Amino acid sequence: TAAYNNARRDVVAIAVTSQIRTPLSFGEVIVGDWSNAGLLKPSVIKPILTTIEQGLVLNTLGRL
Repeated sequence: TAAYNNARRDVVAIAVTSQIRTPLSFGEVIVGDWSNAGLLKPSVIKPILTTIEQGLVLNTLGRL
């Protein structure tokens, strides 16, 4: 929610790669609409999550 995002200034980030290997590893998912997500190439989401303080984020490569 907006209230949560205003109170917690963290960003949830997930690992994304354009190096697509077949078969995909456990937990990996192909980004179906990678262009509309703002990604430059077909990409795969890896099952790796982290949180980062908003002030440490320099660029946004895409949004899912």
